[in-house]
Amino acid sequence: MGISRAIVILALAGSSVPAQLRDPRTFDGLQSVVNSIQPWLAVSGSYYTDVNSPEGASASIGRTIGLSGGVSMMKSFKRTTFTLGYSGSGYRYFGKGEPQNGWLPSNVVSLSVGTLLSRRLTLDFEEFAGASAGGFGLTSWGLPSSANGVLGSIGVAGGGSTGGATVPPGASTTNPLQNNLVDTQSSNQMTYFSNSSGSLGVLLSKRTMMSFGGSAFFARREGSSFSDSNGYTGNVSLSTYWTQRFSTNVVYSYTRIDYIKSIGDTNIQSVTVGAQYRISSRDSIAGSFGESFVNSQFLATLTLPPDIALLLGVPQVYVIDNVSQKFLSGSANYSHAFQRGGIAIFCYSGVVPGNDLLLLSRSESCGASLSRTLTSRLSVSGVGGVTRLTGLAQAGTSYDAYNAGLSFSYRFLRGLSFTAGGGYYANETKPSTTSFSSAYASAGLYWSPENGLRF
Repeated sequence: MGISRAIVILALAGSSVPAQLRDPRTFDGLQSVVNSIQPWLAVSGSYYTDVNSPEGASASIGRTIGLSGGVSMMKSFKRTTFTLGYSGSGYRYFGKGEPQNGWLPSNVVSLSVGTLLSRRLTLDFEEFAGASAGGFGLTSWGLPSSANGVLGSIGVAGGGSTGGATVPPGASTTNPLQNNLVDTQSSNQMTYFSNSSGSLGVLLSKRTMMSFGGSAFFARREGSSFSDSNGYTGNVSLSTYWTQRFSTNVVYSYTRIDYIKSIGDTNIQSVTVGAQYRISSRDSIAGSFGESFVNSQFLATLTLPPDIALLLGVPQVYVIDNVSQKFLSGSANYSHAFQRGGIAIFCYSGVVPGNDLLLLSRSESCGASLSRTLTSRLSVSGVGGVTRLTGLAQAGTSYDAYNAGLSFSYRFLRGLSFTAGGGYYANETKPSTTSFSSAYASAGLYWSPENGLRF
C-alpha cells in the first residue's frame, strides 16, 4: 500500500442541504425553499513538497493538475423537499519521486428527500455514496475543497445532530466532511462506500416529537479486504422544543458492524442526551453527552497484511473473544453565520468503524472552519483541525492527523473566479512512530452561475 506523497484535493457538491427532521407544525415551511440548480466546473494546479517523510523513504516534490465538476439541485413541492448533489473529480500527479500513475478519480453523490405525511408525521430519507481515491475530509490527505476550490466549511455545510452516539453519528452522515466512513483514509487506494438512512417523526404534543430511524452502510477498499465492513444502525429519539431558541433530545441507538473478511463483528449501544440553543439569529451552540457500550466477538489473533503491519509496527493483533467495553461519548458545536459565510468550531468523541489501517476505533477530533465574503468579488475560506483514532480491536495502535490551510477566491468575470491557497498536512502512526508531513500551494479557475439556475 503506497502512501501518497501528494496532496489530494476533492471537490465536493458544495451547496446541497441535507433534509432535517422538521416540526410538522411548520406545515408551510416547505414553500420557502428556493428551487434552483447550481452547476460548476473547476481546473486547478498544485505544487507540493514533503516536509517530513517516513524513515527510508525519499522526499517527494512534484505537481498536480486537477479537473472537477458537479451540480447541486433543490426543489420543493407542496409537502416534499428534494435535494441532490453530485461531484466528480480527477487528479494527475507529476514528479520523479511520485509513485502514482494516471488519474485518481473520485465521484460522490448525496440525495435527501423529506416529506410531510400529515400535520403530525414527517418522513425523511438520505443517501450518501461514492467512490473516492484516497478519502477526503478533515483528516484526509490534503484539505477538503468546495466546488470553487475554496476550502470546505466544516460544521457549517453539514448536519448538526445533537445526538452523535450512533455510528456513523446521525445526521452528520450527510456531510461528506464528517461521515466517519472515508474521512480518515491514510492511503490513496480506491474506496467504495454508501450510507442510506431514513426516519419517521411523530408529533406527540405541541412541543414534543418522537422519531424512529435507521441506516445501513458499507465500505470496500481496492487492493485490501482487511478493513471491508458492513453495518446498520437503529435509533429512537425524543425531542422537546422548550422555546423557539432552546430544544433538548434523548437518543438511544443500536449499531452492528461486521468486518466481513477479518476480525469479526461488534455491537454498540449508546444513550445520549443533547441540547441546542440559538443565541441569536446568527449564533447557535449545541452539545451532547452519553455512554457507548461496546460488545465485540473477535478472533483471538489476526496476522495483519504486510503493508499495514509495516506502517503500524506490529505484525499481528491480539484480541479476546466477547470483549465488553464502556466509553463516554459526546460532541460540542458553535456556529456563527455572517451575511455571506460563517464560522464553526466543533469537537467530537465516539466509536467509529475505523479507517484503512485501524478497524474498530475511538475517534476524538476538534476543528474549526471559516468561510467569508470580504468584498463583492473576494472571499476567503480556511480550515484546521486534529483527529486521533485509537484502535480498540488493535490495542496499542493509533493514527493521528493534523491539517490547516487557507484559500482565496476572486471573481473577475460574472461566474468565473480565480482561486489560490495553501495548506499543511501531517500524520503519525503508533507504535511504529511512522510520520509524514507535506505542504502545498495551489491555484485554479472556477466557473458557476452567480445565482444558479432558478425554475
